Amino acid sequence: MPRSGSSGRGRNTMVAIPPPSTDRKPLARRFTDEQIGAIQSQSSKIVVNAFAGTGKTSMLEGFAAARPRAKLLYLAFNKAVQQEAASRFPNNVTVRTTHSIAYGQEGHRYQSKLGTIRALDVLDLLDLDDDPMGYLRAQSILQAVHAFIASADHQISTSHVEADEKTIQMTKDDVVDLAQDLWAMVTDVDNHDARMPHDGYVKLMHLSGRTPRFDWIMLDEAQDTNPATLDIVLNSQSGKILVGDRHQKIYGFRRAVNAMSKVAGAEIHALTQSWRLGSVVAEAATTLLHHFTSEKRYLLGMNGEGSIAPKGASLEMPFTWIHRTNAKLFANAVYVLLRDTTLAFLGGVENYNFSDIMDVWRLRYGQKSEIQNPFLRRFRDYVQLREYAEKVNDLEILARCQVVEDFKEMVPEFIARLRAEAVPETAAKVTFTTAHKSKGLEWDSVVLAEDFDNLMSEINGLPRTREIQYKWMQGKPERVADVIETEEINLIYVAMTRAKQTLYLAEDMHEFMQWARLNPAQIRSQSA
Repeated sequence: MPRSGSSGRGRNTMVAIPPPSTDRKPLARRFTDEQIGAIQSQSSKIVVNAFAGTGKTSMLEGFAAARPRAKLLYLAFNKAVQQEAASRFPNNVTVRTTHSIAYGQEGHRYQSKLGTIRALDVLDLLDLDDDPMGYLRAQSILQAVHAFIASADHQISTSHVEADEKTIQMTKDDVVDLAQDLWAMVTDVDNHDARMPHDGYVKLMHLSGRTPRFDWIMLDEAQDTNPATLDIVLNSQSGKILVGDRHQKIYGFRRAVNAMSKVAGAEIHALTQSWRLGSVVAEAATTLLHHFTSEKRYLLGMNGEGSIAPKGASLEMPFTWIHRTNAKLFANAVYVLLRDTTLAFLGGVENYNFSDIMDVWRLRYGQKSEIQNPFLRRFRDYVQLREYAEKVNDLEILARCQVVEDFKEMVPEFIARLRAEAVPETAAKVTFTTAHKSKGLEWDSVVLAEDFDNLMSEINGLPRTREIQYKWMQGKPERVADVIETEEINLIYVAMTRAKQTLYLAEDMHEFMQWARLNPAQIRSQSA
């Protein structure tokens, strides 16, 4: 059974530390020196870079208890975190998500039209041509609106347009005009055809200029904050403490930024002692970060030694199997299913969009009348859906198409069996999840699937770091650098640091670790 992140040495009754007291003795029994430094800070702007499992939530509990006369707001990353945190913090802390605050101020007016808006909707709303060029234009317009919603800007402009003018055969100014029309429809409470995304009403709160009124705002998971939310926090008159792990920034596709690097004049702290990880897994995570990022600190595993299973070792159950993609997760779940091994899905089987996979299958195999999803029902046939998904780069639809193409006629049977045979996580020998869904959780034994981005280049057999790849291509104009994206490294780091005892690495990761043992990292300078 997964447990939400490590609490460090601090789950007992808190000891109040009235500032400006510098007495560290009562705290030393419950907190590390690193945690105490942040708890006793007298700065009004504090940033805490906390590695995985280093007790950041416990530190925030201590921070709140040290200020018993202050009113504090804890901004949780999602509803699940909010619910757990509400039971942990003292009474002077209000625990909310940004969305719940914004819903009370703005979102409630749009209750009947909340939902996801897609490029296909934009075609109808703006009366664009229903053809491949129309798909591209609709996606470009929608992308501009989403970029504006996430931004700290107050008007849609060409800075929000990512599309190339030649590709969409439309000027950026024209895209802006149509994006403004679309935003007007979205914010019209009477226009139910243009749905309001949940981030949309957060944007409306941002545009209103209203900010939460508290003595302190504690922003958790600050490495994955969109600029609009960050602007709300920074514009408040409250003291601010931002906590997160910059190496767990995995929501860039939602236009999230590392808020901790955006706070001018903040006092910087670091938490490096992980109460979740053993020393062996912590060392492997440190090796990954030292080679692929500018990190110079060491993640210290305080939970015994732990282990990384040898390459090719047999998997000892129970374990949690963490995947990069839903398509690979489905394939491995079928593999386990056919071996009569009990399996579970983190968050429940329906949390993995099996219904939509079935609808895509129905579209491909001529059962359109049985499709449940209204959006998928709008497509003439599977070919049109595939063409649409490729043109607008809809990765979710493409993943479902991949499953249907891989398993063909067997999809209905496998989905029916997975639904029927999935058990609660406590009863499973294998629990399935993705790296994104695993964030904040931990298990004794973790297996990393083979679908994470390769650390070693298939082109030249070297690690895919910027420095190594550019050195390899130096003076060789015919060579192309093969550099891995930072967020792909972050996803691997997140997945690795879920393991409390035993970690099974993918084959490519073993190859990198072997290379790293022969080529120790040169620690580079680090930006906050």
